[in-house]
Amino acid sequence: MSIGKGEVISKDLPRVKFGATRVGKPRLNDTSLISQLQELGALQHHLEEIGVVPILDDGLVGGNCSLKSQTGVFVSPSGKEPLMELQGRDFVEIENFDRTGWCCEFRSFCETRKPTSDLPLHVAALLGQGSESTSCWSRLPNVVVHGHALADGEGLDAAKRSGFPISDRETLFSTPDDLVELENLFEHHPYPANQCFIRRGHGFLVLADSVKDASDFISNKMEPLL
Repeated sequence: MSIGKGEVISKDLPRVKFGATRVGKPRLNDTSLISQLQELGALQHHLEEIGVVPILDDGLVGGNCSLKSQTGVFVSPSGKEPLMELQGRDFVEIENFDRTGWCCEFRSFCETRKPTSDLPLHVAALLGQGSESTSCWSRLPNVVVHGHALADGEGLDAAKRSGFPISDRETLFSTPDDLVELENLFEHHPYPANQCFIRRGHGFLVLADSVKDASDFISNKMEPLL
């Protein structure tokens, strides 16, 4: 699996390219929510096992995931150690995301932990805020899973044959351009008729009603293409 130019990480190109301010610890006192986050962490670990979330230039694993709760959105942290399976307390709760100021406020148990660099994409998919791109959707998803596959070469050809929506341009992750490119796909390919969206040169986003739904879609529709 090749790494697209949009995934390069360096001193001048850090993972998280938006402002991020920690405002406290997550409100994680619901056993059902904790269980769902554990399941989501296990699914993300499975993606690492099958090779679709690679180790990037900073030595940490790519890929990310999110879950909508009654209080808002929980996302995986920015980067994680290889083979580490995320637990409930590892996830970051998003207080808000300001797409105009390109910044967010978040809650995490670890003071040095930040939300995933793809946070803007997760917020757009789960909450449909700040854009008209999801206004034609019959409902919004509850889960988003991102992996680095089906974005170039033979994988991209397989995605085309499967009818997955594919962005026209390759864009740098964690930037406004990246968000706009994904929202263009959302506008013309509504959920839930479409569940998998391909970011050219970067990877896929799977949208689902539940963690189980996301897991089943990946197993049945995507893994045969890898």
